[in-house]
Amino acid sequence: MSSLTQAATKVTDLYEISEVIAVGASTREQHQLMAQGLAKVFAKVSGDEAVLADDDINKYLQDAQSYLLSFSFEANTEKRVNALGEVVDTQRLKMSFDPSRVNASLTSLGFPVWSARRPDIMIWVASSNNGVREILSADSSLAMADKVQQLADARGLPVVLPHGDLEDQLSLDVSELWGLFADPVMAASARYSADAILAGRVESVNDQQWRSTWLFIFNGEQRKYTVNGKSEEDIVDQVLGQISSRLSGQYAVYLNSLFQDRVVLRISGVNNLRQYHSVLQYVENMTGVSSPLVVSVTDDILRIQVDVSGDVQQLRDLIALDSRLVPEQYFASAVGQEPSNELRYVWNP
Repeated sequence: MSSLTQAATKVTDLYEISEVIAVGASTREQHQLMAQGLAKVFAKVSGDEAVLADDDINKYLQDAQSYLLSFSFEANTEKRVNALGEVVDTQRLKMSFDPSRVNASLTSLGFPVWSARRPDIMIWVASSNNGVREILSADSSLAMADKVQQLADARGLPVVLPHGDLEDQLSLDVSELWGLFADPVMAASARYSADAILAGRVESVNDQQWRSTWLFIFNGEQRKYTVNGKSEEDIVDQVLGQISSRLSGQYAVYLNSLFQDRVVLRISGVNNLRQYHSVLQYVENMTGVSSPLVVSVTDDILRIQVDVSGDVQQLRDLIALDSRLVPEQYFASAVGQEPSNELRYVWNP
C-alpha cells in the first residue's frame, strides 16, 4: 500500500451479469430479468447505487433487450418455489451488455463511469456468534466467505480474503482484529499487496439483528463505518456499498465533453516502435481521456496531448492504479519542475 504505484485489478465482467430464472419462464419474465440485470450493471459500472433511484432510469430499463450483446442459459442446481407453491427447476440467464451504450446512458442520466481497473481490497472480518469469535478466511467452512465474494463481485469490487494459514494466525490475533487496531491489521495485510484494507467486527444481537463496526484504510486515510442489519450478509452488502461509493467518488469519471481540461502526457522510456504503439494504445483506452494527439517525439520521450473529463488530479489517481506509467519524480534522473499543463511519467512495460 505504500508502493509507488498500486497493483489494481482489471475487472473483466463489469458489463456482465448472471441471474437465476425458472426453467420454462415466459418471455415476459425473461425481459423483466434483463431489465433487472441492466439495472445492476448500471450500479456496478457507476459504483453508485443512487442511479437506481433516478426518476429517468425506467426508460432505459424498459429497453434492456436492445443493450444486450449476448445472452445464454446455463444449468443450475438451485430449486425455487413458484407462485403456485410448486418446486421448480432453475437455470442461469447470463447476460452481456454493450459497454458503449451503458456508458452513454449513465452519462445521459448524469452519473459517472468507473473504469475496469479498480483498487484491490483486503477484507478482514471478525465474526461473533453466540459468544464465539473467529476470523473469516478464504478457506473458512463458513458459507459467509463465498457470500462476501459474491457480494463484492456484484459491485465490481476486487477483494481478497486472508488464507487463514499459520502466517495469518501469527500475524493477527482475533482480539486485535476485534479491536480494529490499524497497525497489526496493516502488518498482517502486507503479504497480500492489496491497495486498500477493510477490517470489521460483526456480532449478532439476536436472530434478526446484527451490528458491526468497520475500519477502511486507503491511501493513508482511515475511516470508520457503523452498520446495522438483519443478517451478516445484509451488513456486508451495506458496507461494500459505502466503500464502492467512496472509491467511485475518487475514480469514476463524468464523460461529459462540457467539463474538460487539456493536458500533455510526457512519457519517457519509449525506446522502440513497439513501445510507441503500446503507449498510444494505453492512452487511447484510458477512461475519461479523449482526442489523443502526439505533439512530439524526441529521443525516448513521447508527448501526447489529451482532453480530460473531470479534473487533472482524478487523471493522476486513475493512472496510479496501473503500474505501466510511473511518475517521473520517483526517478533520480528527473530534472526540473513539472509544468502545470504537463504530467510526466516513465513507461514501465
